[in-house]
Amino acid sequence: MGQSNVWYADSTSMIDFKKEVLILIKIYEKKKISRSRTSTFRQPDVELRKKIENIAIKEVIKEYSGRGFSVKSVERENLGWDLEAVHKKRKLKIEVKGLSGHNLSVELTPNEFSKMNNNKDTYRLCVVTNCLESPTLYVFLYSFEKNEWVSEDGHILSINQIISARCYT
Repeated sequence: MGQSNVWYADSTSMIDFKKEVLILIKIYEKKKISRSRTSTFRQPDVELRKKIENIAIKEVIKEYSGRGFSVKSVERENLGWDLEAVHKKRKLKIEVKGLSGHNLSVELTPNEFSKMNNNKDTYRLCVVTNCLESPTLYVFLYSFEKNEWVSEDGHILSINQIISARCYT
């Protein structure tokens, strides 16, 4: 009797704590807003989407061939990656995503995401932005040191896992 599960943080000893919580809330809100701005929209035009994908694949093949790799397409095999690149004894699994715009925001299938996490040492996520005008390639690889996916030029990949379902009768 006489106890409540409501806590009032108005005491003077809680002023610093309240400030820290408010700062964390503001940081969270900013991240939430920036994530909503970078949401992906699938290209509705199937032919244009295929053209963008082909440009991206060609850019990645050109890049890895230039690095001395022998590159082979495995797109049709549904392995969780699109290309395999071999140089000496090193074999990389490369997933390629092409975008028509400048914003780097892509979606991975459950299979791609699973393979990405299970093959961190050999998996590469290659994203080609601005495919239709002036393609720009970003190569992401897993940094065991930083425990995150980082591009070769230092961009950190933010990953937002999404769980979905299809419901019907």
